Amino acid sequence: MNPQFPMKSIRHLPFLIIALLCWRGGLLEAEEQSSTYRLIGLFEPSRQDDFRDLMSNIPELQIAKLDFEKDEVTLSYELPKLFIDGKVPKDLPPDKLMERINNLIGSKSGRHKNTFKLTALSKLPAHQQTRVDIKIGILDCKGCRYGVYQIVNKIDGVERVTVGVETPMVTAWIDPAKTNREAIEAALKKAQVAVPAS
Repeated sequence: MNPQFPMKSIRHLPFLIIALLCWRGGLLEAEEQSSTYRLIGLFEPSRQDDFRDLMSNIPELQIAKLDFEKDEVTLSYELPKLFIDGKVPKDLPPDKLMERINNLIGSKSGRHKNTFKLTALSKLPAHQQTRVDIKIGILDCKGCRYGVYQIVNKIDGVERVTVGVETPMVTAWIDPAKTNREAIEAALKKAQVAVPAS
């Protein structure tokens, strides 16, 4: 026996080989990861169930946390499973990862017809946002409420929007440096949404 290579080193050899294969084959990338995003389309409480229904068709992604009050979702996943060939692009940037996840969600949206989309979290802290409540005419269908949501959500400076179910009201959290109540009311009226006089 070569004194330079003791028997105890041989016993450890299988573990060294496995570690090397895992590193070489990228298996270490299969560890579960998570990302948090703003969830576009979460305009009323029932939409949480809609999103869970949609995600049940996407086994590559799991909902770790869904926060209606913050308009946020945390998704967990094994990165290689998000790609068809299991090969993760080198130095994958966060925006490309979000794009890939959005593509998965869009491809399985089914009856929800791309009404959900992920975007980056707001950079404006909640305490710097201004809440605006605007009464509107009665909207007795979810599709109509989604339409109103879309109108307001597209306004630059709007950080979050909800549309009341029992109380006909649009509530928007805004960046007051970019928009205001008057701009939101004007957009609603332009789309022929009834906005009763204050």
